[in-house]
Amino acid sequence: MANNLCVRFVKAAVGAIDASHFAVTTEAIPSAEMGDIVVQNAFVSLDPYQRRQMMPNVAYANPLNLGDVMVGRAIGQVVESKHADFKVGDWALGHFGWQRYTKIKVSGAEKINLDGFSASTYLGALGSPGVTAWVGLHAIAKAVPTDTVVISAATGAVGSVAAALARSIGCRVVGIAGGPAKCQHAVEKLGYSVCVDYRDPNFKQLLAQATPQGIDVDFENVGGAIFDC
Repeated sequence: MANNLCVRFVKAAVGAIDASHFAVTTEAIPSAEMGDIVVQNAFVSLDPYQRRQMMPNVAYANPLNLGDVMVGRAIGQVVESKHADFKVGDWALGHFGWQRYTKIKVSGAEKINLDGFSASTYLGALGSPGVTAWVGLHAIAKAVPTDTVVISAATGAVGSVAAALARSIGCRVVGIAGGPAKCQHAVEKLGYSVCVDYRDPNFKQLLAQATPQGIDVDFENVGGAIFDC
């Protein structure tokens, strides 16, 4: 018989996060009530904001309480519906958490037409990271083909999509990442013209060498000392 596998938050995050911060529980599959759907999740997201919700004494969004199902966006298929807007088999996206099945009011779910894409794409390039990248590059920075665009956290979910979007309109794209392996990945796999290692003691000089014509757009995902350069 099927059951609901849940990942629950059981220890506040101080320092590195490991398996001791979570507990995996086996529970009954929830049943839909009027206005609800039950979604069988296919993919769940792992995002930087989740750490802050696990930290003690940090006012950020809706902090987790010990015992809560781990927060996270997910996409899956409806297996039970008691609302006319969704039928069994529809794909739904929302903050469903780290669990196999989620019962939720339809106001907390978005119906998704996959349009030939993998379902996981709607948590990445067609999800929040992709929208963030598009709005930042086009609506805010208003990048144009002649621009040199510098992207920090170059290999992250937002940075990698921003790089692809910038390249697609003809920009020269320079990445900033931590360590030689990430910088190599940025150039060889993500299409950056060059990537500068912010851990290098000569970082400022290397960034200047990578941008001889200056920087037109700084797509800043980090802030702090890097932004001050």
